[in-house]
Amino acid sequence: IPIALITLISIVIPIMLFFFFYNKKNSIDEITVKIQEEQGKTLHVQKILSVIAQTKQFRETLSQYLLSDNTIVDFIETVESVGKETGVAVTISGLVADDSINVPIGTINKVKARIDGKGKWVDILKFATLIESMPYKVSLSNISLRQDGMTETSKTPSWNSSFQIEILKIK
Repeated sequence: IPIALITLISIVIPIMLFFFFYNKKNSIDEITVKIQEEQGKTLHVQKILSVIAQTKQFRETLSQYLLSDNTIVDFIETVESVGKETGVAVTISGLVADDSINVPIGTINKVKARIDGKGKWVDILKFATLIESMPYKVSLSNISLRQDGMTETSKTPSWNSSFQIEILKIK
């Protein structure tokens, strides 16, 4: 019996050791894969943070071209003052701002309004040009120009203008 027991032990122990080390190797391989995945995620996060740092100045500059909730009134007052400076009687109506209460910070929305003006042809064109060249992302659409008779003071034709204005706004 001792020889049979020694033979059995010499067969069973190497088999047990094989399975033990095989399982440890599989565990080590799984841990190595997880470590590599985490390193990849860390590298990805570092790249994103680098891009954020590199584009900081550009993003700050870009936000200057977008209205915020706090600057809508200032923008409207600027449009009215441009009208006064160019000699155009301006009426702003239909002001609609997209909902920015229930949206995350950084969301881009639009502010839309209808702008009607009355004045000389040259003044109307100058007004529209100045509005378009404001330091915001402004687009004009549905532009309508029509002659309305003569002005009282200079006996030159008076013109009515109407257009939709759309300005990008950021929350």
